[in-house]
Amino acid sequence: MLTIVPLLCATPAVSQAAKTDLNYSHPKADGIEREEVQFVQIGFEDTVDLVSVKIVHPDATETEIYNAATAFFKKRSEMFAFTLSESLTAPGRYRVSYTVAAIGAASTAAPKSGSFSFTLDLPAPKSAH
Repeated sequence: MLTIVPLLCATPAVSQAAKTDLNYSHPKADGIEREEVQFVQIGFEDTVDLVSVKIVHPDATETEIYNAATAFFKKRSEMFAFTLSESLTAPGRYRVSYTVAAIGAASTAAPKSGSFSFTLDLPAPKSAH
């Protein structure tokens, strides 16, 4: 007589947290832009809740692009794009800082912050004579 015994496989009881690593940006991280920057785009490995995004200008002033605490609509996606109210035209090094939260993370899980920088290298404006 042949006896068939079911084979049981163990599966993890806890699902993996969403991957919150940045995998795309415009302007390109550590890149050099030769035209004014009119929008910022950031993409992640998995769907995340966007908490905040800001730009730190070469003169250390900051421009908030998005803040979930004050936003009318919450943002949840893998890719986010923001048209800037004023294009970036001042030459220098800019930093885009962001904070995201993994989907399904426990309420005690801390959001993850990150940033990337790029350089804006525009030709000097021609003086009018």
